[in-house]
Amino acid sequence: MKKIKFLVVIPARKNSKRLKNKNLLKINGKNLIEITVNFALKLKLIQHILVSTDIKNLKKNLTRGDKVLIPWIRPKKLSQDKSPTVEVLIHAIKWYEKKFEKINYIILLQTTSPIRSLKLVNKAINTFLKSKKNTLIVKKVKS
Repeated sequence: MKKIKFLVVIPARKNSKRLKNKNLLKINGKNLIEITVNFALKLKLIQHILVSTDIKNLKKNLTRGDKVLIPWIRPKKLSQDKSPTVEVLIHAIKWYEKKFEKINYIILLQTTSPIRSLKLVNKAINTFLKSKKNTLIVKKVKS
């Protein structure tokens, strides 16, 4: 039986058209990136959490042990308003698989959706694994 490996990718761009440095704004003392990383650390079956960002000083301000990786500053071409998230994911996966190992699945956590249910996401992961499908998208979370 192969070991199940999830890589969580958190894209966190510095600038936004409407709200400057929105990912660094604090909500209850934590910024959106910290909230998202802390959530990801609670998920089951997670190999690593990779933060893909163009925020230069984030690495020194966000240390959470060996599971959280902030390996580079995201290239400018992947940090534009129109840069597709899928390209950011491909960049992150290629780097990760070259540096570590092949992964089975990716969980994309957007910083701009900080209200999540750990129980619901873990349940969705379990349902996904039982389904033998290759994609799971949780669109709406009911409380």
